[in-house]
Amino acid sequence: MPRVVRRFQPLARAVRAALLSLSLPLALLPVATPAWAAQPYQVSAGALESALTEFARQSGVLLSFDPALTRGRSSSGLQGHYSLEQGFAQLLAGSGLRVVPDGQSDYRLEPAPQAAADSLELQSQTVTAQPAERANGPVGSYVASRSATATKTDTPLLETPQAISVISREQMDARGVTTLEEALRYTPSISVPYGFDTRYDWFSIRGFDAKTRVFRDGLVQPTSTYGLPRLDSWAMERIEVLRGPASVLYGQAEPGGIVNQVSKRPSETARNEVRVRAGSDDLAELAGDFGGALSDDGSLLYRVVMLGNDANAQVDKTGMQRQMLAPSLTWRPNADTELTLQAAYQKDDGRYGFSTHFSPYLRDTFNLPYDRDPDFFDGEPDFNDFQRSYYSVGYQLSHRLNDTWTLRQNLRYDETSLEYSYINAYAVLPSDGRTLLRSAGVQDEHMSGWGVDNQAEASFATGSVEHNLLLGLDWRRSRSNETAYYGATVPPLDLLDPQYGRPLASPAIDRKQSLLTRQTGLYLQDQLKFGDHWRLLLGGRYDWAQNQIDDALQADSKTTSEAFSGRAGLVYVFDNGLAPYVSYSESFNPVSGSDTLTGKSFDPERGKQYEIGVKYQPQGARSFVSLALFDLTKQDYVLNDSSSDPGRTLRRQVGEVSSRGIELEALASLAEGLDLSAFYSYTDAFVSKSPNAWEKDSRLPRTPRDSAGVWLDYTQLSGAFKGFGGGIGVRYVGESRYTGRNAALAFNPTLEPIVSVESEAYTLVDASLHYQLDGMRLALNASNLLDKEYDTSCSEVTCYYGYGRTLTASASYSW
Repeated sequence: MPRVVRRFQPLARAVRAALLSLSLPLALLPVATPAWAAQPYQVSAGALESALTEFARQSGVLLSFDPALTRGRSSSGLQGHYSLEQGFAQLLAGSGLRVVPDGQSDYRLEPAPQAAADSLELQSQTVTAQPAERANGPVGSYVASRSATATKTDTPLLETPQAISVISREQMDARGVTTLEEALRYTPSISVPYGFDTRYDWFSIRGFDAKTRVFRDGLVQPTSTYGLPRLDSWAMERIEVLRGPASVLYGQAEPGGIVNQVSKRPSETARNEVRVRAGSDDLAELAGDFGGALSDDGSLLYRVVMLGNDANAQVDKTGMQRQMLAPSLTWRPNADTELTLQAAYQKDDGRYGFSTHFSPYLRDTFNLPYDRDPDFFDGEPDFNDFQRSYYSVGYQLSHRLNDTWTLRQNLRYDETSLEYSYINAYAVLPSDGRTLLRSAGVQDEHMSGWGVDNQAEASFATGSVEHNLLLGLDWRRSRSNETAYYGATVPPLDLLDPQYGRPLASPAIDRKQSLLTRQTGLYLQDQLKFGDHWRLLLGGRYDWAQNQIDDALQADSKTTSEAFSGRAGLVYVFDNGLAPYVSYSESFNPVSGSDTLTGKSFDPERGKQYEIGVKYQPQGARSFVSLALFDLTKQDYVLNDSSSDPGRTLRRQVGEVSSRGIELEALASLAEGLDLSAFYSYTDAFVSKSPNAWEKDSRLPRTPRDSAGVWLDYTQLSGAFKGFGGGIGVRYVGESRYTGRNAALAFNPTLEPIVSVESEAYTLVDASLHYQLDGMRLALNASNLLDKEYDTSCSEVTCYYGYGRTLTASASYSW
C-alpha cells in the first residue's frame, strides 16, 4: 500500500510563485534516460538477493524474481565499470541463474537452461530504482562522474574545462558532516578566515569571499547584511564547488568561484531513514529522511527530510536550537514531462558563538599579561540573541519537445527574517591588560527574493560536429529591509573575574534602509564534440543589474550597470580517461554605493581567469584525479582608503588583486571497502595594483598559501568483522598574513603606521569508527581529534580561534 504523507501547506507567496510561472514562456522537461553503456558500479559482496537489488537500483532497471531462487545464494559483488549485461553476468556467475529481458527496461531472473529441471514457478517481486548517476541525483560512492553546476547540463566531469569538485552524500556521512563549511574541509583552495561560528558558513575560494554566493539547485540564496541562510546539510544530496569565474551562467558573483548545494529529491526507490545523534556540547538530534512512490505506476513521488536538534557551543553560555523541514514532490505525467515541487523551512534560535582573542602583535606591543581562552564569553547572557527564520518554495519543471529540444524552468522564492543582538569587544585597557571594553549592537532584518531561470537545450549535429546548445534567460529580484542600532557603551568585562548582568544602555539607531536589487541575464552556451576526443565549450552572457538604496537617515542612491561576460574552454579526452584542458572565463559583480570624493557610482568589479589542467578518470576504475593551474585577476575593486586624508576613511574604486595557484585533487576507491579523498592547493593571492605604496604586492588577508588534506576510510566487507570500519583524516593549513593600517595608533601615536601580522600554520586530525549491519549503522566521529588550539587568521588586534575537538555518536536505521 502506498504510504500516505501529510502534504506541506503552501504559504501565501507560493501562490504568487505559481501565478508568476504562468506568465513565463517556458514549459518543462523530461526525465533522463538511463544509459546502458558501461558505467561505474559499487555493489558489496554478500547475499545474492541484496546484490541484485542494489545493482538494479544503480542501473535504473526493473528486475522481477522469485525470492526462492536467490535464497541461500551469495555474490562476490561488483566494483568498476560494466555494461548492464556484463554486470548481471558477474553477479550471477556460478549461481545457475540468468536474467532475460521482459520489456523495454524490465528484466526477469530465471534458472539458466542447464538448471531448468530445478526451476520454480516465479512469484514476482519487483525492484525499482533510479538511474546510476544523474547530475542532480545521488552519486552512490565517493567518486562522481557527472555534474550540472559548471554547464547547467548533465555533463561528464572529464568534459568540463574548469576545476570542479563534488562532495557526495557518502563522503558527508563518512566524515559526520553537519554544515556546508565542514563538507568543504577536504576541497582545494577553500579557506575559513573567521574560525568557529555557529551562525554562518563563512569561507573563501581562491582568496575571494564566497559566503554570499551560495547556490541551491542552481539558484542563488539571497542574503542581507547578517541574514545569511544556512540550510542544514542533512537536506543535501551532494555539494559542488565550481572554482573560477562563473558569471556566464550565474550572473553577478565573485571571481573565486561558487558553491552549489544539490537538494535531496524524490526517487522511485523507497527510502526511509531515521537518525539519532548525540555528542559534544550536549548535542541531541533527531533526523528523518523518507521517500518513495505515491502511485503504483511511479508517476508521483515524494520525499520528506526533517531534523531537530539542540546543542551548546564551544564558547561558554552559547548554543543554538534548530528545526528543519524540506518536503518535495515529483509528478511525471508522461515520459517527456517532469515537475518537482520543493519547499524548505528552518528556524535557528539561540545565543550565537564565535571565539576571538588578542593578536600576538597587540599582546607584544602593550605587554598584555592576559588573554581570552577559546571558551571565553565576552557578551551578555541576557542581551546576546540570534533568531533566524528561513523558508523557500519553488519548483523545477522540464519538458522534452522532441529528440532535439528540451525546455526547463527553475523558480524559487526565498525569505529570511533575523533578529540579532550582539556585543563587540573592541579594545582592552593597556594600563591593566585585563579590562575589556565593549559596545552593543542590534540588527533587525527581513529579506525576500525571487529567482527564475529559463532554459532551452538543443542536441543536434552539423556535419560531423555534435552540438549541445543552451539558451537561457534568468531573472532575480530581492529586497532587504534593515534597521541597525549601534554604539551603546556596555559595562567593561574583567578577563580574570567576569561579572555579567549589569545594566546596558540602549544602542542608538545607526542605519535604516531598504536595499532593492535586480538582475536580468541572457546567456548562450554551446558544447561541441569533434569526433571521439575533442570537446569545445563556448559561452557568453549579457547582464543588466540595478542596486537601489532607500535610506531613512542618509541620501538615497541608485546604481545601474550592464556588462558582457565570456567563457571558452577546450578539452581532449583520451581513450584511457586522460583529459587535458585549457579555459578562459570572466566574472561580473556590481557594487552598491559611490566614491566618497567624486560621488561617482562604482563601476562593476570585473574578473578574468586563465586556467590549464588535466583530469583523469579511467574506465573500469572508481577514481578521479584532477590538476589545475590558474591565473585570476579582479579589477576595479572597492578600497577603504585613508591615504589622502589620514583622519577620514574614503571609499574609492582603484587597483587590482590577483590570485595564482595550483590545485590537485584525488578521489578513489582503492579496493573493496577502501575509499580515499585527498587534495593539495597553493594560492598566491596579492594586491597587484594600489594607490597605496605600502599595500602593493601585499598578500590578501586571511588567505593561506598552502593547504592539504587526506581522508582514508575502510569498511570490512566479509569475514568475522564484516561491517566494521573506520576513517582517519589529516588537514594542513599553511600560514596566512594580514597587512594594514595600525589600529593601535589611537593609543600610541609613536607606533609603526603599517603592520603585518602572520597567522601560524596548523595541522588537524579527524577520525571515525563505524559499524554497518543490514539497515543499521552506528558511528563515532571526531573532528580535531587531538583538540589542537589554533587561529584561523589574525589582524593587528584580533585572532580568530578555530573549532575545538568535537565528538559525535550517531545511530541510523534505513529500510
